[in-house]
Amino acid sequence: MTWVSKALSPQNLVSATEYRATYTGSRQVDNVLETLTAGGEIALLMSYKGTTATVTITATTFSTTVTGGTGAGFSINLRDYPTINDLVKFINAQTGYTAAVGTAVLGQIVLTTPGANIGQAALTALDQGTFGICSTQGVQNGRIKIDSFRFFNAINNNSVLLQTGTGLFPTQATAGVPQPTALTFLAGGAKGGTTAVNYNAAIDALQKARGNFVVPLISRDATLDIADGLTETTSTYTIDAANAYTNTHCLTMSTLKRRRNRQCFLSKEDTFLNQKLAAANIASFRAAMCFQDPKVVAASTGNITQFQPWITACVAAGMQAAGFRLAIVNKQLNISGLVNRAGDFNDKDDTAMEDALNNGLLPARRAVTGGFTWVSDQTTYGKDNNFVFNSIQAVYTADVIALTTAQQMEAQIVGQSVADISAPIALSMLEAIMGNFLRLKLIAPSDDAPKGFKNAAVAIIGGKALRVDVEIKLATAIYFVPISFLVSPVNQSAGSSSGPTR
Repeated sequence: MTWVSKALSPQNLVSATEYRATYTGSRQVDNVLETLTAGGEIALLMSYKGTTATVTITATTFSTTVTGGTGAGFSINLRDYPTINDLVKFINAQTGYTAAVGTAVLGQIVLTTPGANIGQAALTALDQGTFGICSTQGVQNGRIKIDSFRFFNAINNNSVLLQTGTGLFPTQATAGVPQPTALTFLAGGAKGGTTAVNYNAAIDALQKARGNFVVPLISRDATLDIADGLTETTSTYTIDAANAYTNTHCLTMSTLKRRRNRQCFLSKEDTFLNQKLAAANIASFRAAMCFQDPKVVAASTGNITQFQPWITACVAAGMQAAGFRLAIVNKQLNISGLVNRAGDFNDKDDTAMEDALNNGLLPARRAVTGGFTWVSDQTTYGKDNNFVFNSIQAVYTADVIALTTAQQMEAQIVGQSVADISAPIALSMLEAIMGNFLRLKLIAPSDDAPKGFKNAAVAIIGGKALRVDVEIKLATAIYFVPISFLVSPVNQSAGSSSGPTR
């Protein structure tokens, strides 16, 4: 019988599958449903060939007690062995012991980590407890799991509804996974307060990220959101400060030194007068300002609901991202309605619409054919009629061209010898890059530049720097279609002739 354990053929009788735990959570208010499964992995296999033997694992120590055999018990500090692989190597070096990792991947797990709460002792990845490891035939019958570690981290890293450190999971358990429990209602949840310092820190963190657009998901001061139950009473943000800080971030990240160019889509929930003032105060070619409340289907109820204009800003940013080289002007928003909460702006009023445009706002209006379309794709710039700075699409496309040209030229040239990269060679590289932009329709032919660019020049300066100059013809959007008619009177005449008849 193959399952009988013998000295020459030791066998270990184990279950076909190990116990695992599955957590299912549901929050009906916003239709969040999550399912997480963890546990059942054998991370450490070990045994001692003797009369009796046990291993005791605590948060910091790993010790054995043995009787008989050729070896002896030992006690070590887990912090001295970074991973399970390191621990296995130590065990195998001890007389009478044998050990292995469950899988190569599990062997790389870090053994000890800081506790979930500040000041808490370190926690081990291995389940804690005392386990038998005695094997008369030398088979690795000590099977140490990492169930507690896996389940706690599954909740901590992947759950939207549960939070570790409080409530059901204040700390990582010492071993195992939770026992099956009856349906339990969520409790102790909080929206979480957002101070002005919190907001600024979040924007600062974006300095490390690459991206094209930043959209603050607030449109008014915290005091108003608190009154409507949209945030906690500890929130202190103000919309004007948040918008200003976001715009400054975009300007800073778009400098030659940073070269992480980006734009922001801001919003303001207020009277039309204050909304115009907000856009005028930003006055930046890297910022657009939405001000109309959209009506969209709410995920929590499935009903059409009016939201603050930060949703409108999200729609604008998403459309520009999807459109890439195309402008959002005259494109239709995927919304069910568009209103002004204060009631002092009407998109059907041409005078009010012109006022919004003149003050740097980003308006949309009801289309004749139905739905809602963007009237413009303008930024809050407004200083002059610069065709780039006044267009979201033009700024975005110009960024793409500038950054791509710099990256591709540097990738091919920086670090090369001037004996290998001459000015004519560098110029041909530049022309090839411009040719790709023309093919991608980021630049377009002009009467004075059939290839979409002109006056391309490259100069090697001092043997260390390569200067590039080029004038491009940016492929911008058509905003107006003026048509001229010449009206003239109708002149007609008629006549007949008579001749011989037969």
